[in-house]
Amino acid sequence: MRPVQVDSNANNRILIIDDDEGICDSYRSILAPSESTTMELETLFGKEEESGLTQEIYFDLTVANQGQQGYQLVKEAIEQESAFCVAFIDMRMPPGWDGLETAKAIRKLDPNIYIVIVTAYADKSADELHQALKRDVLLLRKPFLSEEIYQLARNLSTSWNRDRQLLWQQKYISSITNSISNGLLVLDCNAQVEWANPAASRIWKLPIEQLMGKTLVEMIGKTENINNILALLCRRSLDGDQEDDLSLLESDQMPAASTMGQNSGVNSQIEFEREIQLEDGSLRLLHINASSLQSLVDSHRLQVQGVVLVIRDITDFVHAQTQQAILQEQLYSLQKMGSIGALAGGIAHDFNNLLAPIIAYSNKWTSKLESDHPQYPAFDKILQAARRAQELVAQINNFSRSNSKIKKKVDLTAIINEAHELLRASVPDSIKMDVIISKQLPMVEVDPTQIYQVLLNLVVNGWHAVENRDNGEIKVELDQVEIDTALRDRHPELVDSKYLRLMVTDNGMGMEQEMVKQIFKPFFTTKEEGQGTGVGLSVVKGIVQEHNGELVVESQLGVGSIFSLYLPLVAN
Repeated sequence: MRPVQVDSNANNRILIIDDDEGICDSYRSILAPSESTTMELETLFGKEEESGLTQEIYFDLTVANQGQQGYQLVKEAIEQESAFCVAFIDMRMPPGWDGLETAKAIRKLDPNIYIVIVTAYADKSADELHQALKRDVLLLRKPFLSEEIYQLARNLSTSWNRDRQLLWQQKYISSITNSISNGLLVLDCNAQVEWANPAASRIWKLPIEQLMGKTLVEMIGKTENINNILALLCRRSLDGDQEDDLSLLESDQMPAASTMGQNSGVNSQIEFEREIQLEDGSLRLLHINASSLQSLVDSHRLQVQGVVLVIRDITDFVHAQTQQAILQEQLYSLQKMGSIGALAGGIAHDFNNLLAPIIAYSNKWTSKLESDHPQYPAFDKILQAARRAQELVAQINNFSRSNSKIKKKVDLTAIINEAHELLRASVPDSIKMDVIISKQLPMVEVDPTQIYQVLLNLVVNGWHAVENRDNGEIKVELDQVEIDTALRDRHPELVDSKYLRLMVTDNGMGMEQEMVKQIFKPFFTTKEEGQGTGVGLSVVKGIVQEHNGELVVESQLGVGSIFSLYLPLVAN
């Protein structure tokens, strides 16, 4: 029977450390027989295909006669990345190290090598050797049988290679779980974390060590369904006694979860979304897939050992979808405003042509007639109505075209003070009007006339909102603010970090949120017929956008409204 080499990828290197050269020759004849020895065996037993005997394995054998020499060979093998898988070490090898000292030194170099202590003496037991080496070690008494040596070498080298294969598989699986973006948690049947991957650590912003042992409630908070669902998964098996459990899953008690898989429990899954609050206070929205972790109890039954959670952080995805929807709605509004503006511009032009002769003739007759003439009031009313119509046309023109007026760097304080003097003379004394301006504010680049128009429009709207209320109050404030994330998320146009903010606040009746969404649409008004055109806020919005600013409205029914105008600061 001709011995055959093991798999080329397998390690079959064996180290013999013995000071008796005759014993070393015995190892060679057993583990690495020469060609002549093999031929003698074939003569004795016949060829392997004729004998039907199992093919044997021979090994790559290295021999040392002293412990220090063997230690050096192990060191060189590790450096060359060709470690030994098994070492047979004689216990007594004077004058150098004995077997125990040699084994200790080798074990420090290579904790994975299998060690067999070979001795003819009974001064050391296997338990004593285990205690000294802090690791399992085999003890073989001399004289030994060839079959003992061969089987030990074969079994231990096979175990070493299996260990390495298992270690490689573990590293391979670990590299996969470490590289995926989804978080992975393994829970035991008490819903406690017993394993986590780096992605889970990143999601919870905690080291993996701190995740270990945490319960599911600690991880994602209390919820009426999740603990029951995971506990149910832990009770499932392949014994068929699960109908009651399945009915619980399908009942209305767990509306937030869905199950996948057969009644047998194989591939049973539960999916749900859960918003969690992290230790730093931030909120994250998670999509969680829970699957039972099963092991084979016998040939007919699987038993659940725990639960595997696959966690995907969908916070940014949902946020991006929301922002996309907002941008699409804004684009639609801009397109609609552009269309309405073009139409309004054409109407305004024609309407101006119609008003021109009315104003001209009315003005002519009021100039000719004395104020006490019977026809004078009629012509005067026609003239005043025509001029109001002309003002409306001017507003429509402002709304319908991008104004090319010159912008310049200004201090808004002067504009606000001037507007306040004018408005204070017009607004009834029963309405309290306060102006609060922060000190040392930066300049902005605007068209002063347009900003003046915006402020007048907003204050007049506030006046109309509070005129029928007792203790009506309007407040105008000017300050510098930093834009926080929440506001920028709602208004992506606010791209800068700092803005000048002009706020007009009233304590009027306020508006419902649906109405807030409508107020900037052209010709939309909340005023009674004849008291407003519905163009003013559309013009205001257009002016603000021309200045690369944003107008934000906050309103609460029965409390009042706040109009906040954000204008970008002048560079440098």
